[in-house]
Amino acid sequence: MKLAAERALIVEPGRSPRVPNLTLARFVELRDMRVALETLAGKGAAENATPSLTQELRSLHERLLRAKNEARFKETLALNRSFHFVLYKAAGRDILVAMIESLWVQTGPYLNFLYPGTVAVSDTSHPHARILAGLEAKDASIVATAIEEDIVYGGRPVVDHLIGLKQDDVPHPVSALPIGKSREKSLPRIE
Repeated sequence: MKLAAERALIVEPGRSPRVPNLTLARFVELRDMRVALETLAGKGAAENATPSLTQELRSLHERLLRAKNEARFKETLALNRSFHFVLYKAAGRDILVAMIESLWVQTGPYLNFLYPGTVAVSDTSHPHARILAGLEAKDASIVATAIEEDIVYGGRPVVDHLIGLKQDDVPHPVSALPIGKSREKSLPRIE
């Protein structure tokens, strides 16, 4: 079963398949892996950026903002995925994209925590806007920083939910982390 191989499902003999329990430690590990791989893909995309790539991503982002602001969250999630994978495929690194896909499959069941209510967002405040600016400038560091911010701060509702469960493996609240510090200082690690 592909989902079991991707670690998105647990299959035990004589039992129905199930989604693994999400702990803060598991989520932080998946998040950290996503940051490492997705920023690498984003840097590659910045090097290969074309006006048509930027326009395609801008169109997806505008549709995503409309969907989110109209509380169409299923559509928002689908457009967000499209945005990211169009970007990552532009890096031209198929193995890297497959690894990122595997991480997204593992985090997919938990995405409902991202949209507990309607929160309007503007185009300029969204990390996707900075990704687009970085692509236009062919500046890999801008793209990588915006991707990291999108992953870390976009996942904050999941982290907040998990912290609220008062699990034994809570290192410290990720939601209190400031934007702009170096990755090593701003992303907690589970030892």
